[in-house]
Amino acid sequence: MPHELKSLFNDRVRDDASPGRHAESTYEYLDRSSRPEVAEVRALLDKWFCRYPTDSRKELRARFIADFHGAFWELFLYAYFRMHSFGLTPHPAVPNTTRKPDYLAYRNDCEFYLEAIVVRDKSDEDLSRERVKNLLLDAINTTSSPNFFLALKGFTVKEGKQPVARKISAFLRREVVKFDPDRIFEELTANSLLDGPVLVFEDETIRLEVTLVPRSPGARGRADIRPIGIYPMQTRWGGSDGAIKEAINAKATRYGLLHRPYLVAINCISEWGLDDDDVLDALFGTPQVSFGPGSSEPITSRRPDGGFVGPDGPWNTRVTAVIVGNLYPWGLDAGRFELYHNPWTSNPLDGCDLAVRQASLQGDRLDWKEGPRLLDVFGLPAGWPQQPVA
Repeated sequence: MPHELKSLFNDRVRDDASPGRHAESTYEYLDRSSRPEVAEVRALLDKWFCRYPTDSRKELRARFIADFHGAFWELFLYAYFRMHSFGLTPHPAVPNTTRKPDYLAYRNDCEFYLEAIVVRDKSDEDLSRERVKNLLLDAINTTSSPNFFLALKGFTVKEGKQPVARKISAFLRREVVKFDPDRIFEELTANSLLDGPVLVFEDETIRLEVTLVPRSPGARGRADIRPIGIYPMQTRWGGSDGAIKEAINAKATRYGLLHRPYLVAINCISEWGLDDDDVLDALFGTPQVSFGPGSSEPITSRRPDGGFVGPDGPWNTRVTAVIVGNLYPWGLDAGRFELYHNPWTSNPLDGCDLAVRQASLQGDRLDWKEGPRLLDVFGLPAGWPQQPVA
């Protein structure tokens, strides 16, 4: 009889309580951390994992290691609907195609296909640049700077270049020892200055500007405090609606004509967050303002560029509803988890009473039906986990 997997994580001694590193994957951090709050997250994921079909656990665990957030989202959906008395068959066969959705969910007379997708609101090029940046940030955080925090004011990796981390670390080590933290603190106080000395490293691959911020006397020399104290400010125009809409369009016709309702579940884990406008713009079109003939009164409406409404009217009608989340395993209490019915679907969820916060379009407004809190669904206490997972 084959060995039954009972844990997503390795059987190991955990004695490393250091914070997560920039280039470290989520799985790697959760697997090695000895922090109590991380142990709580591991325990919850393992509890869900042990309820997953035995013959599918090996594949799911491999995907947790390779793509944590995608695998987490699938496991979360399985656990959520199982808690509401649904049976779920992973990767069911679908007529007239060799492709298989993530789940067939069923309970009494209610059946539907469920497809999970994660969007990060970043292109492959963005992710590649982020990996390079994260490796550099980790290298800077290993630099000895016992008397100063490093405020990264400028951080520009030149296109197509691969900076050498050890050159940057050597530069910082060489330069920070040239400054006296007490003297700089006195100068800043006496002259009402906001910034300390600026170090600039530049070569053919990168330009880095670092401001030295004196540590308080009690924090000097502490190896458990990371040197980087301030990260470069980032700004962006726009929201996550484009990524959500692209996900709907990509999944809408993937399995052809289906004889059951079809739900697309999207977990948006953009670092910029997710708000109501992102979701409504993605589903029903982006806002626009127009003026009628001879009128100065503005008319607000939505462009026909949403996941449910296109240039020729309703589209993606094979999609019954879209579930939108922005969930992490350590943020179940604060995350969004909502279902939006497609008003023009060809396959409505008739007879399916889903215990989830959900919205239906009634005329020109959304009618909401409240659902349970996620912590209550899984029997977790308020404030779980007890400390932030960092």
